[in-house]
Amino acid sequence: MKTPYLTKPIHRSPFRRALLLIGPALVIIAALTAVPARATPASGVTSVTIANGTFADIDVYAKTDIDPTASIDYWKAAISTKGASHLYVVQNTVVPGGSSAGTATPDLAW
Repeated sequence: MKTPYLTKPIHRSPFRRALLLIGPALVIIAALTAVPARATPASGVTSVTIANGTFADIDVYAKTDIDPTASIDYWKAAISTKGASHLYVVQNTVVPGGSSAGTATPDLAW
Protein backbone atom coordinates (compact mmCIF):
# COMPACT_ATOMS: atom_id res chain seq x y z
CA MET A 1 0.00 0.00 0.00
CA LYS A 2 1.29 3.41 -1.00
CA THR A 3 1.29 6.21 1.59
CA PRO A 4 -0.33 9.43 0.31
CA TYR A 5 1.95 12.41 -0.05
CA LEU A 6 0.26 14.91 2.34
CA THR A 7 2.84 17.70 2.32
CA LYS A 8 2.76 18.36 -1.40
CA PRO A 9 3.70 22.02 -1.99
CA ILE A 10 1.10 24.29 -3.54
CA HIS A 11 2.31 25.91 -6.74
CA ARG A 12 0.69 29.30 -7.40
CA SER A 13 1.44 31.78 -10.12
CA PRO A 14 3.43 34.85 -9.02
CA PHE A 15 0.45 37.10 -9.81
CA ARG A 16 -1.91 35.08 -7.60
CA ARG A 17 0.65 34.94 -4.79
CA ALA A 18 1.12 38.73 -4.96
CA LEU A 19 -2.65 39.24 -4.99
CA LEU A 20 -3.08 37.02 -1.93
CA LEU A 21 -0.44 39.02 -0.06
CA ILE A 22 -1.32 42.55 -1.21
CA GLY A 23 -5.15 42.24 -1.21
CA PRO A 24 -5.64 41.86 2.57
CA ALA A 25 -3.01 44.55 3.21
CA LEU A 26 -4.93 47.02 1.02
CA VAL A 27 -8.19 46.23 2.83
CA ILE A 28 -6.55 46.85 6.21
CA ILE A 29 -5.00 50.12 5.04
CA ALA A 30 -8.34 51.31 3.63
CA ALA A 31 -10.15 50.46 6.87
CA LEU A 32 -7.60 52.29 9.02
CA THR A 33 -7.48 55.43 6.87
CA ALA A 34 -11.24 55.83 6.27
CA VAL A 35 -12.37 59.38 6.99
CA PRO A 36 -15.99 60.39 7.49
CA ALA A 37 -17.46 62.60 4.77
CA ARG A 38 -17.59 66.30 5.54
CA ALA A 39 -20.76 68.04 4.37
CA THR A 40 -21.08 71.74 3.74
CA PRO A 41 -22.69 73.37 6.79
CA ALA A 42 -26.04 75.14 6.44
CA SER A 43 -25.84 78.89 6.07
CA GLY A 44 -28.70 81.35 6.57
CA VAL A 45 -31.39 78.69 7.05
CA THR A 46 -33.77 78.38 10.00
CA SER A 47 -36.32 75.59 10.39
CA VAL A 48 -39.36 75.57 12.70
CA THR A 49 -41.46 72.43 13.26
CA ILE A 50 -45.13 73.40 12.98
CA ALA A 51 -46.67 69.94 13.53
CA ASN A 52 -45.74 66.27 13.60
CA GLY A 53 -47.54 62.97 13.78
CA THR A 54 -47.25 59.21 13.39
CA PHE A 55 -49.35 57.19 10.96
CA ALA A 56 -49.82 53.50 10.18
CA ASP A 57 -49.52 52.22 6.57
CA ILE A 58 -50.30 54.90 3.98
CA ASP A 59 -51.48 54.16 0.43
CA VAL A 60 -52.78 57.34 -1.25
CA TYR A 61 -53.08 58.39 -4.90
CA ALA A 62 -54.50 61.75 -5.99
CA LYS A 63 -54.96 63.34 -9.41
CA THR A 64 -56.62 66.69 -10.04
CA ASP A 65 -57.33 68.69 -13.18
CA ILE A 66 -56.15 72.28 -12.90
CA ASP A 67 -57.76 73.35 -16.18
CA PRO A 68 -60.60 71.09 -17.36
CA THR A 69 -60.26 72.38 -20.95
CA ALA A 70 -56.68 71.11 -21.38
CA SER A 71 -56.22 67.36 -21.36
CA ILE A 72 -52.65 67.44 -19.99
CA ASP A 73 -52.95 70.19 -17.37
CA TYR A 74 -53.10 68.23 -14.11
CA TRP A 75 -51.05 67.32 -11.06
CA LYS A 76 -50.81 63.97 -9.36
CA ALA A 77 -49.26 62.55 -6.21
CA ALA A 78 -48.78 59.04 -4.86
CA ILE A 79 -47.65 58.07 -1.36
CA SER A 80 -47.19 54.46 -0.32
CA THR A 81 -45.50 53.37 2.90
CA LYS A 82 -45.08 50.16 4.85
CA GLY A 83 -45.16 50.28 8.64
CA ALA A 84 -45.27 53.38 10.82
CA SER A 85 -44.48 56.72 9.20
CA HIS A 86 -43.53 59.98 10.86
CA LEU A 87 -44.84 63.18 9.30
CA TYR A 88 -43.31 66.58 10.01
CA VAL A 89 -44.68 69.91 8.79
CA VAL A 90 -41.86 72.44 8.90
CA GLN A 91 -41.35 76.04 7.92
CA ASN A 92 -37.95 76.64 6.37
CA THR A 93 -36.80 80.25 6.12
CA VAL A 94 -33.80 81.04 3.96
CA VAL A 95 -32.15 84.46 3.83
CA PRO A 96 -30.97 85.72 0.43
CA GLY A 97 -27.75 83.86 -0.39
CA GLY A 98 -28.43 81.11 2.16
CA SER A 99 -28.20 77.43 1.36
CA SER A 100 -29.10 74.10 2.93
CA ALA A 101 -26.48 71.78 4.39
CA GLY A 102 -24.62 69.68 1.85
CA THR A 103 -25.60 71.79 -1.13
CA ALA A 104 -22.54 72.33 -3.27
CA THR A 105 -24.07 74.27 -6.15
CA PRO A 106 -25.92 77.61 -5.87
CA ASP A 107 -28.75 76.49 -8.17
CA LEU A 108 -29.72 73.77 -5.67
CA ALA A 109 -29.87 76.21 -2.76
CA TRP A 110 -33.24 76.89 -1.16
